Amino acid sequence: MRQRRSVFADLRPQVAEPTLAEFERFHAMLPAPGVARRCVAAFKDTIVFAPSSYTDEDFPARVGDSPYEVKRLTTFGYWLLVLVSLTGLSTLLGFTDTLDAREVDVINAREVDDVLPPHSLHPSEAVMQYVRRKSGEAVRPCRRFEYNFRLAGLSVVMLHFRGQTTGFLHLVEIYDSRLPRPIRRLFQNVTIWASRRLYPRRRNARGE
Repeated sequence: MRQRRSVFADLRPQVAEPTLAEFERFHAMLPAPGVARRCVAAFKDTIVFAPSSYTDEDFPARVGDSPYEVKRLTTFGYWLLVLVSLTGLSTLLGFTDTLDAREVDVINAREVDDVLPPHSLHPSEAVMQYVRRKSGEAVRPCRRFEYNFRLAGLSVVMLHFRGQTTGFLHLVEIYDSRLPRPIRRLFQNVTIWASRRLYPRRRNARGE
């Protein structure tokens, strides 16, 4: 299990988590700068950003990292993604449809299936097992967002998960691109390349 706190963690001022409306603007890729910083800071643990074409083998069950895990989200990296993906421009020009933005009422211990209706962009059990392994705790969904970025040719579902032990916020984001295959593959490769350089991998307590 990864180490979660420094010895000074409890001395840090407690900042209120962003509101549903603030997260909605954040995931629509056009928030105010202060909102972007607060939303980035709210995700304290596991973040997955994957295309709908992922396979379960991309999320190892026992050891190793997924190529779609973002190890450390930064405000700079967020704004870079806004520019590269054209999602911010899509929202600015009014070509983004918000299909869902809501708090999720947890009704049982299952992560997705019994809490949310089936959806092609919901994570598989392999993804959820990976999130549980990486975070070191059981998680439950607490918010769901869905967008259609028409200008960018992207459909995206973002799910927030709350750690049942730590209360930390985790993010799983699955997207589907309607762009031509060469452009789609280029976007995926650029995203992975940027992620590996902007968010250097951190080792946990076990050296993973």
